[in-house]
Amino acid sequence: MKKSIIATVLAVGLFLALVGGGSLAAPGGPAQPSTTVSHGVTQTFTDVIPCAGDDIYTITITARVQAEHTTLRPPETGSGSFTQTGTFVAVPEDSGLPTYSGHFTEHFGGDNIHTEPGTSNGREAVTIMGSGSDGSSIHFHEGAHGVFSDEGEEGELISGFQKVFCK
Repeated sequence: MKKSIIATVLAVGLFLALVGGGSLAAPGGPAQPSTTVSHGVTQTFTDVIPCAGDDIYTITITARVQAEHTTLRPPETGSGSFTQTGTFVAVPEDSGLPTYSGHFTEHFGGDNIHTEPGTSNGREAVTIMGSGSDGSSIHFHEGAHGVFSDEGEEGELISGFQKVFCK
């Protein structure tokens, strides 16, 4: 759940891999949109809890709604987004720390525009609100945006920003 501009870079990298080659869209053809909506998707992973220190937690998220959307536009351009909202439970590795539970929403998206040289942009917003078993609370929000060059395998970050709010 700890998010950074690196996550945005990875999201845009994945998006570029899907759209970048242009082989998915026929030259000169119409835009090709695709949307997938899922409910009740559960994932478990380990990470730190934003605003709660550097301790490791086992986090289980259950997405009440998860939506993925892409639009491919010939020749070789497109956009994509991913939104997920749901609940989480975070159990610490150290039993002396509080367990957290609450809700989250995350969104990231990107656009790929092939010009000479090509550029892409990615954006991310994450909100986490939770309560600790010790009465503490977490209010976390992050916004990030990056502009990338399509040159090279990974795409180079040209400019970007990240704003994080903890309460």
